[in-house]
Amino acid sequence: MGRPSRNYPTPDTVYHVICRGNNRQDIFLDNHDYFKYLDLWHKYKAEMDFEVYAYVLMPNHVHWLLKTGLTPLWEIMHRMHSTYAKWFNHRHERVGHLFQDRYKSIICDTDSYLLVLARYIHLNPIRAGLVSEVNHYPWSSFPGYCGHENTILNTSFLLSNFSPETTKARHELISFTREGIDQQQKAAENPDFNKKQQKEKWHLRPFNSHIEQPRIKPKKNQIPRPLTINQITEWVIKETGVTLTEMISNLQQRHVTEARSLLIRIAVGEAGIKRSDVAVFLDKNRSQVTRVMEKWANKDVPPQVEQRLVKFASNLQQN
Repeated sequence: MGRPSRNYPTPDTVYHVICRGNNRQDIFLDNHDYFKYLDLWHKYKAEMDFEVYAYVLMPNHVHWLLKTGLTPLWEIMHRMHSTYAKWFNHRHERVGHLFQDRYKSIICDTDSYLLVLARYIHLNPIRAGLVSEVNHYPWSSFPGYCGHENTILNTSFLLSNFSPETTKARHELISFTREGIDQQQKAAENPDFNKKQQKEKWHLRPFNSHIEQPRIKPKKNQIPRPLTINQITEWVIKETGVTLTEMISNLQQRHVTEARSLLIRIAVGEAGIKRSDVAVFLDKNRSQVTRVMEKWANKDVPPQVEQRLVKFASNLQQN
């Protein structure tokens, strides 16, 4: 029996939309995936009639708070996620469904509920244990409400519920959101707090902790500052003491394999360099590069190598 069709309300309907990875798998594996996904939302927002009030991109699911126009919600979500899934599968050399078959959508019809819902969306990374401060997480709309540029987001509607003066409204929304953090911290003191969520790791670089810090604006389909394979190699050599000759060789000593893994992760995951190009540079097979990336995706890498990746991202943002 076929699925019953959904009823689509009239335009100007506000929805809370939740989309999850198929079988709870990650739908973002590195910086490039997050930026591509947001770039597609920017593209389709220009083509279809809708407004975005809030969002958060988690490793294996997303939340969107949006208002439809003439284009129905199903069409927006279908075009957006089918395009991203095809791109993701091609990039990561995989097949099959990326998202669960059907997204979940809830109609929101009161302004007061929208404010609480936006706070709930923005605090997802804290509930998951990914960050300790809401403004540290780059893959949500919260930085847009703190004054950072965001071409996807319409901030005026929610801010207008706090004050007609923009600066004052921003401060009040930030305070309102932080009240939710305090509530969650109390919940975290409960012995039944979800420790599994605390252990999750978020990919990629955080914002600086100061809310007023200017955001690095990424180029289209790129990480904030384009990197070359030579620049990455120089940093890895300086950080690990492993030479390029050793990384190109077939040596399997631990310190060499860790340096090689770090170089591959930064080049493919952070700089968006093609796996085939990295393979040629290291005189390796493309499949070897893919296996290294799969280990990173499965968090099957030593802690010290993960720490060096974080250090690289931190150094990059400070420069």
